[in-house]
Amino acid sequence: IENNIAKSKELVSDAGLAEANMADDLADKYFNLSKKVNLTNEEKSMLKTYATDLVGILPELSDKIDSETGFLTIQRDEVDNLIVSMKEYYKLQAARDEIIDAYKEQLNATKNLEEATRLVEIAQSEYEDSFNRVQSMYDEAASKGSVYDFLDPTAWSEANDELSIHETELNRLKGTLDEASK
Repeated sequence: IENNIAKSKELVSDAGLAEANMADDLADKYFNLSKKVNLTNEEKSMLKTYATDLVGILPELSDKIDSETGFLTIQRDEVDNLIVSMKEYYKLQAARDEIIDAYKEQLNATKNLEEATRLVEIAQSEYEDSFNRVQSMYDEAASKGSVYDFLDPTAWSEANDELSIHETELNRLKGTLDEASK
């Protein structure tokens, strides 16, 4: 989904810049033809079409069309300024989208780091509980005399296995947390 969104944003940005380039091409055609002296009816019609097409791309030009002739009433540099503004707008939109994406990635990384920290804290607590159980079993057996005479071998083995599992998980999660912190 994120990949499709990124492609869509890129297409919109590219389309906007392509539209601005089309406006630039239309302006070239319009102003090159408008320099000609004694335009034919066909050329006048083309000028009107170019002007109408430019208004379709740059609505700001809608009030810059002579109502009688259908020709533009502004100079080339003013049209160029509008086209430059349009290009800048699309470039800023693309940059804005990239900044938003970067903030989203940062937010996700922060959330992942918080989750990893929480999991390490849980694993640390489970490890400490297991360690305390093993230590308690040992201390109880030692208080009665010889540890080996009073220690249940099965319970001792299970407690040490559990301690080992929690220690392994704690170390794995700490490694994950270290990687996420970089």
